[in-house]
Parts: sequence; structure tokens; C-alpha cells
Amino acid sequence: MKYKNLIVTIGVVIIVLIFGFILMQGKPKTYIQTQVLPTGLITPTPEITVATDEESDIETTAEVSYSNDGFQPDSLTVKVGTVVTWTNNGEKKMWVATASHPTHDELPEFDQLTGAENGSSYSFKFTQAGSWAYHNHLAPTDRGEVIVVEE
Repeated sequence: MKYKNLIVTIGVVIIVLIFGFILMQGKPKTYIQTQVLPTGLITPTPEITVATDEESDIETTAEVSYSNDGFQPDSLTVKVGTVVTWTNNGEKKMWVATASHPTHDELPEFDQLTGAENGSSYSFKFTQAGSWAYHNHLAPTDRGEVIVVEE
């Protein structure tokens, strides 16, 4: 009788383990990718980097640097479909968001939604023409503008 209870208990544990393993195989795995760069390796560059390839489907890109002095360049003109990337090279957190502060209702999807440390970046693809003012939501006097034009 004693051994029968032990065998039943071991059998139940094995069945529970097998069932749990089978259930876990069907669950999607979530991975979070982060990029941490040592301070001092990134230097702010106020230049605009634009890469295009009219022969292929490669999108146009542009870069903006954020530092203790604000956004550089603070005004940028790009074509519709351009992906602009803001990189935080400063000591303050950066939270890129469309003007006007604090509602961000000018182009609501243009919002980083969180503050990011030095070395992090945020990208947004501009799909409609217009003049889109933005700011650092955590330091609202740091402002910039992206002017998006049709081809």
C-alpha cells in the first residue's frame, strides 16, 4: 500500500511536468532588445546624415542628436517616407514628442512615450507632409521641427 501511493504520486508529478512542458511550447517568447553604450563613446554630431537609393526600396533616413544644448539640427527638412532617428547624447533623459506640450495632439503617433537615457535612440517614419514641431517632453524648452515635403 505504501509503495502504491509513492508510485501514484511519482506518476502524477511526471504527468504534471509533461503537461506543463507541452503548454510552454505553445507560448510565444518575448524578447526585449536593449542597447547600452558606454558614456563617452558617442559624440554629438550636428550634421544631417541622409541616405537614399532611388533605384531600390531603401528608405530615406535622417539623424538628429540630442545633447545638453538641445536638438541638433533643430530644424530638418525631409521627404515623405523619411525615417528620422533621434539619439540621446546628453546627460538628460530624452522623450521626443510632438508639440504642443503637454498634450502632444499635433501628430499624436509621433511620441516616444517614455524617457530614454544617454546612448538610446528613437525613430519615427513621417508619412504625411507638413511642419511638425517637437520637443523633449521632459525638458519642454528643448524644441525642434521636422518639415516634411512631397517629392
